Amino acid sequence: MHSLILEIRAGEGGDDAKLLVEEQLAIYGKFAKRRGFALELLAQGPGHVSLRVRGEGCRQAFAAEAGGHRWQRVPPTERKGRVHSSTVTVAVLGEPTATEVRLDPADLVFERYRASGPGGQHRNTTDSAVRVTHRPTGVSASAET
Repeated sequence: MHSLILEIRAGEGGDDAKLLVEEQLAIYGKFAKRRGFALELLAQGPGHVSLRVRGEGCRQAFAAEAGGHRWQRVPPTERKGRVHSSTVTVAVLGEPTATEVRLDPADLVFERYRASGPGGQHRNTTDSAVRVTHRPTGVSASAET
């Protein structure tokens, strides 16, 4: 089964943008329900919400929603009838699948580097960079031709 993480965050627009996050969540909730997707709320706060969407085809259905959304409207909090522009950003992230990786410590090469040149007493006694390289054993040079 496919799944993704959907994150909605308030952008420009102050309190109206925070209201738009809630409205966008309601819109996506109705859309997901019609498509038969399951929604799971992961985190919610003022101006942001994160949820997991599960179901066959959910990645294709929400792929075009990623990015900035600009709304121009008279918000419910506006008393003088002025039009406000507010934005929300939507992130659509494919949920990673679990993968098990096993590395043999004998396959790792550690290289330590120290700064050179003039400096204080501490400079030449401290490793300033460490490089870890994975070199699998058991692979012969002739096998790579």
